[in-house]
Amino acid sequence: MIAAHQSRVALARKDALPDFDVSLQFAQRTGFSDMLSATVSIPIPLQKGRKQDQAVVEAEAELAAEVAGHHASVNQLRARVAELVSDLERDRAQLALYAKAVLPQARAALEAATTGFQVGRTPFQTLVERQATLFNYETEYVRALTDFATSLAALEETVGQEVLR
Repeated sequence: MIAAHQSRVALARKDALPDFDVSLQFAQRTGFSDMLSATVSIPIPLQKGRKQDQAVVEAEAELAAEVAGHHASVNQLRARVAELVSDLERDRAQLALYAKAVLPQARAALEAATTGFQVGRTPFQTLVERQATLFNYETEYVRALTDFATSLAALEETVGQEVLR
């Protein structure tokens, strides 16, 4: 679109220049000799300031608007990509936290509660609470994994190509 508007500006500027026209005509006449005539015409834009200059100004304004729209779109796209990358990084950090700290600790707590219950030192309610806590953390982990996949898909859709392999 920008290239089209640049062409329109160039065309509007050329429209103010005189347009030379040269023509030759040949006619056969019965009873007379053949006739050859030549014509040269140069239209002069008498109202250049009112018509052609205004057309140039209009074309330049349309070009400036198109360039500004392009820059706005680029800035909007960059902001969207930055937002999606930030979301993806946040989701990745949360997944790492669950995988390396939260889930192993919850599993260890459940194992300790199971061992304590088997020897009679831990009440059944504590065992059930530790199991429920582990299930909740596993559910949150799967939700975080889903959020990560959603953010990744949105980023790939915005960028238009695969981001992670």
